[in-house]
Parts: sequence; structure tokens; C-alpha cells
Amino acid sequence: MEIELVRNGSDPLTYRGPGELWQDDDGVLSFKCFARSDGRVAIDSILDQAALEVGKLFPDEAYYSIKLTTFDNTILSAENVWIEPKYNLVTGHAIVSGKLPWLQHVYSKKRTSKAVPMRLLFLRQQRRDWRLFYGADIQLDSLGCSLKFTMLRDSDVLIEVIGDTAMPPNFETRVVEALRYVLAKVIHLSLIEISTVEGVDTTLMYPIHGTETRLLAPLSADKHSSDVHLLFARYLGFVLSNTSSEFVHPCSMYLRNACDASAGSTEAEVIVLSVAVEGLANLLPFEKMQTADQATIDVRDAMLKLLAELDPVDHVRNRIEGLLSQLNNVRAADRLQPLVRDGLLDPACLGAWKQLRHKTVHPNKSKLEGLDRDQMQALIDLVHRVYVCMYQITFALIGYRGAYSNYAAKRFPVGAYPLTVVLK
Repeated sequence: MEIELVRNGSDPLTYRGPGELWQDDDGVLSFKCFARSDGRVAIDSILDQAALEVGKLFPDEAYYSIKLTTFDNTILSAENVWIEPKYNLVTGHAIVSGKLPWLQHVYSKKRTSKAVPMRLLFLRQQRRDWRLFYGADIQLDSLGCSLKFTMLRDSDVLIEVIGDTAMPPNFETRVVEALRYVLAKVIHLSLIEISTVEGVDTTLMYPIHGTETRLLAPLSADKHSSDVHLLFARYLGFVLSNTSSEFVHPCSMYLRNACDASAGSTEAEVIVLSVAVEGLANLLPFEKMQTADQATIDVRDAMLKLLAELDPVDHVRNRIEGLLSQLNNVRAADRLQPLVRDGLLDPACLGAWKQLRHKTVHPNKSKLEGLDRDQMQALIDLVHRVYVCMYQITFALIGYRGAYSNYAAKRFPVGAYPLTVVLK
């Protein structure tokens, strides 16, 4: 095949020549180009590499776009590729190699009568994680499409988006967000195929291998697959309607951080889980009461007046003023009280979060290390109750009503949400 590499920016540097592309057993895409150039190009490239600053992010101009043309004129492409060139300064020729984060192929193809505008492929998955989606066909009425799940071979999952309407921008990212939520796993796409009237755009992704995590899913009971599908659809609709096309929803980021942290030490999980709950609470709408606001203002003004009379040294004054400024902020616990009042959040689980957060904010008072067996079990029980707190906040955010796994109770029974509903 013929390979062409062009540096980003207004002063492009080009490598062009025959080469090869391959994918190893782990799915990593690599290339090598035997470029024909001159000594000037080699020297310029060496000087550019030497100008990069240690400890600084590489500028966009340091990356390349790549186009690969096969023997049958099939064109593959990728952008923002980092290259590793080796030069022969006598001839000026170079051997340029690197790895590809993704590889894109666009070709013309007429649509079939049954439109499948998008296919998403997840490779090397754990079948037990996807058991509630075996053969699932989830209807998304708001988008005028459905998602069909198919298990391929022993560890691959194919999702077909079936419908005649155009998908929103970055729809595949939103689907991954919703799947990570209901599975409580950090999963990554392996292939995206998008069909339009002009043709088919296929993108092969660089594989990312995650570690085994301990975070429990919001609903893991085998007999409640329909509730899991509803939970997936509600979360997908939530992130689609509340996210700009370029970014991941903040709710998904907090949940992702909690999931990642569960793969590490208990201390790391406790810290990140506490932060995640507070972040989710701050996503809730909250209206301040005018009477409470005025009372806060009166107290703050009185304290500032007293502070002016005392006239302490600067560092003491600054610290006190910083503490008083916090009175203007709405605490996460205050935002969560309406959920408790309306039966949308278990007060015991909210109390567990406060207790867990206290351990992380004041480690000198309650260290996690050196716990005996009973203390460690008590900590694990506390973490499980905070799981429930975290998920019940998300239920309120996305408007979910249905079954959930109650990790706050023994043997993790299935409960009903809202808490005022009795599960049949």
C-alpha cells in the first residue's frame, strides 16, 4: 500500500512512500512507511522534535494525518497520529512508524429497505456482564429507532440502531455512556459503522483494556431485564437531551470516576465515591428559600462587622472571610433533602454518605488503614449503602421508576423506586 503522512498546521511536512499496516493479537493498529525524502526534510523534522518541551502537552502541529491507499484504491485515514521516524541523513530517506488510535474508511453503498444507520461493535466482553441484554430489542420512541443487541461468538457484542431517522451527533458516545451506567463497567467501542444516503463510514478503534472493577450495577437481578432496559433508555434520553455534542455528560463522568476507582484500593474508592455523590447532588435543581437566604445574609453581615471591629492580622482575616463566603453556597446535603422528603432517597443511605465523606475529609480522625475484620466489613457495608445513595440520585435525575438492587440490605434484595412504591 501507499502511505502519506502530512503534519498538521500551516507549515506541513510530508512523508510519502510504500508501507504496511497490521493489527496484532491485542487489536493494536500499527503502520510503517518507507518514505522517500531528502536531507532537508530529515533535519527539519529532527529540529522540530528537539523543540518540544519536556513536561508540556504536545501542540497540535506536532501530530500528523495519515492516508493509506491499498492496491485496489481503498482509502483508509486517521488524524492526530504521533509518528516515530528514523532517518538516513546520507540519503534523506526515513522509516516512519507509529500506532493508530483509530482508522476510518468511507465508501459508497446504497441503503437497504430496512435502514440500519449505525452499528456498534464491542469486542472481548464478559458475557456475564451483558446477560440482561441477550437478544434485547429496546425501542427508543423519542428518536424513532430501536437498538438490537446480538451476542457474537463468545465475547463480542453487536448493537444495531434500526430506524429511518438521522441519529444525533455523537450518538455512539451517548450509547456507551448509558451502557456504562447500567453495566457499571468501563467499556470501550471497537468499531463504529455509520450509514448515510451517501455511503458508509467505518471507524476501527484502538483497543483499550480496562481493569476489573468492583462497582455494583444499579440493577443486577436476572428477573428484571425489562427494568434494566428501561433504565438504559431513560439514561440515554437524559444524556442526549442535556449534553452538548462534543462532551460527555457530567453525570457520566462522576459515575466513570467511581467505577475506575473501584478497581484500586479501598481508600481510593472511598474518596472518589464520596466526591461522585457530591458532584451528582450538585446536578440537581434547587431553589433557595428567600427567608433562609435573608437569615444567612444577616448572620454573614454581622460577622463581617465584628471582624472589622476586631481587625485581626491578614492571614486570620482571610481565613475567616473564606469561611463566611461558604455560607453563600448550597451544600450537597441541602440539595438532597427534597429527595428524602419525596421518598426518592433513603435517609439512611444519605447518612452513610455523610459518614463516609467524614472519613475521607478527616483521615486523621478515622484512618482506613489497620482495620480489623469487623471494621473492614463495616466499611464495606458503608460503601454499599453509598452505592444506593449514588444510584437513587441518578434515578431522580433521569426520571426512572422501577426496580433497583438494594445494596443497603442483606443479600442485596430488589427494591422499588420511588421508595413509597411497593414492588409486586
